Amino acid sequence: MKFVDIDRSQAPVLVYKFSSKDPSDQEFEAYLKDLVNDWKSYSGSVIINDLSEAKYLSSENRIKVGKVMKDNEEMMTQSVKALVYVMPSVILNMLLKGIFAIKKPPVEVKIVKTREEAIRWATEKTKMAAVA
Repeated sequence: MKFVDIDRSQAPVLVYKFSSKDPSDQEFEAYLKDLVNDWKSYSGSVIINDLSEAKYLSSENRIKVGKVMKDNEEMMTQSVKALVYVMPSVILNMLLKGIFAIKKPPVEVKIVKTREEAIRWATEKTKMAAVA
């Protein structure tokens, strides 16, 4: 089982499906590298982070994600239209909203309960961006 599977088949909607597996340091670094490469490669993208089966990330890995976002904020704001989080757990949903209230992401964020809802919203968002 992999830590994250990335589906680029519906680009510019990109789906990151996280498993319940704890990532090794190498897997997490590979994920961060893929993330930045996708920001570079898919302008106008909406990234879906499907956390429906994911475990809570360690504080060390959360800090790494924050650093990557901060270090690449300009590139991210230029190429990523929005981030969508699939989070069926009410408790984790509230926790994520609390984190975003403290540190607002540089792009629009949407939190939904199902992957289907995320794909619908992301597809509509990319269509709106293409028209604008």
